Amino acid sequence: MLGVVINGFHTFEDFGLGWLQGGFELSEPEIQTHYVEVEGMDGSLDLTEDLSGRPIYKDRTLKLTFDSPAGTYEAYTALCSRIDSRLHGRRCEITLDTDPDWFYLGRGKWSHTKDADGVETHVFTATVEPFKYYRDMTALTVNVDGTADVVLENSMAPATPFFTTSDKDMRVQQGSAEYSVLPGTDMEIYGITLLEGSNVLTFTGTGTVTIQYREGML
Repeated sequence: MLGVVINGFHTFEDFGLGWLQGGFELSEPEIQTHYVEVEGMDGSLDLTEDLSGRPIYKDRTLKLTFDSPAGTYEAYTALCSRIDSRLHGRRCEITLDTDPDWFYLGRGKWSHTKDADGVETHVFTATVEPFKYYRDMTALTVNVDGTADVVLENSMAPATPFFTTSDKDMRVQQGSAEYSVLPGTDMEIYGITLLEGSNVLTFTGTGTVTIQYREGML
């Protein structure tokens, strides 16, 4: 049966919850806008993308609704406690069985009801980041002998890449900023950001460099 994986727990396989038809709601992320009224100008001046060069989005709300087989109050309260102890209020990674290649990141909470007819309903509500993220990292390995320009194609969400090299003198440049890439595995350089579209990184050194980054979209 279809369900949702939250921090490694499957809602049906681990808790016996049935994902209700229509039990999926995901709000559109609100855009952080900045308009300035200028005297003598029709309309307003849109400065929304002036600082970032792209739209900036606020968090969105994900709501999932489930039911469980009617049982005793003892079984119901035990189930609620089992769910809450593992998942209520925690930072979580959320993957829908209907969209298994992507996941959401956020913080979720649960609410539970059992009505007079014994119908048991469980609602998971999470405040999540605006983007969903691709499960597999995008990876590229290049050989550098002197200087090499590498073009990285990225989707909508800004990404910070990880670098792996065995060359102790390897350096990477984005724009006017240059950084040393230390030998080892998965070095993250926070000064480098991959934006939507083509991103050029220039490597200087001798050896192999592996670049990994996670793509995301709305």
